[in-house]
Amino acid sequence: LDLGCAKGTLVKAARMLGWEAYGIEGAASVVSPSRFIFNGDITEHISASEPFDMVTAWEVLEHIPTHLLPGVVNNIVRNLKPGGLFLASTNDEPELHCGVDLHVIKLTNAKWKETFSALSAGRLMEIDLGLKPHQYARQNFKNPSFLVYQRTYEN
Repeated sequence: LDLGCAKGTLVKAARMLGWEAYGIEGAASVVSPSRFIFNGDITEHISASEPFDMVTAWEVLEHIPTHLLPGVVNNIVRNLKPGGLFLASTNDEPELHCGVDLHVIKLTNAKWKETFSALSAGRLMEIDLGLKPHQYARQNFKNPSFLVYQRTYEN
């Protein structure tokens, strides 16, 4: 499940590999809804019929106001199988469009990890997959920031 999937490029690539992949995008002007790409708000309750082995969010979390992050984390946990992986990249640089900064949160990687640990309340455990920065789907080359967690087997 790719949160903030934009036009669904990653979802389409995963499906070409034979994976059961889906995406959710909040910007209605970006998404072309299909059987696999949905328009929706990742801060609101999302519950798939079956949990996923992996949930991703590439350059998405910095667009979410701080007070709405608990809903995103709850959606990640709710839609991730125990033992499943959550992978994300974050960006602490401004993203200006027509003079408006679309990045409403600018946290260092350490602060993102602290925030996720607090919000997940033990339901997500930080892990190291040994990946190099170039092995992630997206990144900020100036300040690489990745979140890699595994869903615990506890509630």
